[in-house]
Amino acid sequence: MQTAQAQVQTGFVFPSAGVRILIPLVVSAFMEEASGQSMNALSDYNIGVSVGSVPASAFSFSDPIDSENPKFTAREVLYSTFAVAHMMFARDPKQVFTNNVWRDASAMARQFLAKGLGKYISSSLELRRPSMESARYDPRVLEESIIKRFGQNSVSEARKTFFIIAHGLKGGVPHFFGHIDQTRYPRSPDTPLHIDNIPLHGNVTVSEAIMSATAIPGMIGYRHVDALAEHFMDSGTFSAPSFGAIMEDMHDLATLKALQDHGKRLSARNVWQKVAGMVHADTPPAPVISRLVQFGIGDESQLAFDTSNDGGVVNKANDIVRAAGNHVNGFSMAHIKKRFDKASRGQTGMPGLQIIDCNIIPQNDEERATFPSADIVDGRIQNLMRLMAFGRKVAIENRAIIFDEINLRMETLEARGLRTPEQVAAVAQRLDKYRSEAEAAALCDRIVFGQDQVESMLEKEARPAAEGIAEIVKVPATSAPRRMVAGIGSLIGSLII
Repeated sequence: MQTAQAQVQTGFVFPSAGVRILIPLVVSAFMEEASGQSMNALSDYNIGVSVGSVPASAFSFSDPIDSENPKFTAREVLYSTFAVAHMMFARDPKQVFTNNVWRDASAMARQFLAKGLGKYISSSLELRRPSMESARYDPRVLEESIIKRFGQNSVSEARKTFFIIAHGLKGGVPHFFGHIDQTRYPRSPDTPLHIDNIPLHGNVTVSEAIMSATAIPGMIGYRHVDALAEHFMDSGTFSAPSFGAIMEDMHDLATLKALQDHGKRLSARNVWQKVAGMVHADTPPAPVISRLVQFGIGDESQLAFDTSNDGGVVNKANDIVRAAGNHVNGFSMAHIKKRFDKASRGQTGMPGLQIIDCNIIPQNDEERATFPSADIVDGRIQNLMRLMAFGRKVAIENRAIIFDEINLRMETLEARGLRTPEQVAAVAQRLDKYRSEAEAAALCDRIVFGQDQVESMLEKEARPAAEGIAEIVKVPATSAPRRMVAGIGSLIGSLII
């Protein structure tokens, strides 16, 4: 890997994944604890889609008392997400989906069938219509957890530039929640940006932004943001073209900043330096090298959909949605590679788009049962443990790539004057220990708790959110922690969205 310059800029992308967000969260915790550096320090900006908006937000905020430290560690985000995923998606996803479709059956009958028989059929269906409680998941489980951790913080209070992508219903267009750090990325009136044509909301609270990005139509419901008089929904993999738009905007802003800084350095020279360097006075600064690191949730090219009673939502719906999403995804990623890959490889020896991922199902049939299904709303402990096990696999198999990324980042921070050569060398030495598969596995095992630790972890992580939900619905929280954790699934299953 070649020496990085101050102009190397890296963005992190956290994907739409449902409960499978546990996979990149395990990788994030591995990155932090192997390097001793926070996720907050390892990127220049973050992008979050759907539940990916949770780590994108968490890794963009600094400790309010000590701004040099992160507000959350990756392990904290992993554990709290595990607890919320279990509480929020405790009910059988196939049954929820079936009930949701069944709720619409009477309306469909009225619309498509003739009067008389159609009216009789629709009225009969109406009598058997499932309740809203049984046809939806309750988003307040997530919302209470976010409010507990972020309070009334607006997205503009984040120290780092970050973007959450959601889909607005009025115009059918993407919206960004987040902000651009004006100190780091000054804006020039004559610098056209994609975000000039995409709404960017900075005054919305973090909780509103995340809830807007995670509203799954049918399964949860749309999110209405009063301050914006707009309904939002999860944009999922269809938000992929926005990655390229954000990356190009951040590249243009960073290039403008580099040119401004270069001009200031030239102006600050003394007379002799100006005379001696006159020939080189107009030499431009080194170009900005822009890169994206996308955290994957499993290469699904060989994914076997689980259509058993315990498994996925429906048989073909996942295939259709993912096929459409992957088409958009492939187009967007091809554009990013074409635009940024050559310069990145030439300057850093690494691709402009780095994806940290691996095959979700090993070729060995014996291992197949130990890895996650396609279902993204399966909050059973068994499935969540499988997801963390797969995150462990992704971290170990990609450790060489991960360590190259961290070393590149440390060299970049050194070039910016934010790390000393000694600090950079110490991180490199620390990472060398975990290049051993055995050491990397041992570190992952300290991050990924075992089955025997699940209950105590849930008691610790789930209690605040569970107590908040109990207060909302005026149901007293049980005094027995174990009964509270065991019964929270049935409690939230009875709430109305």
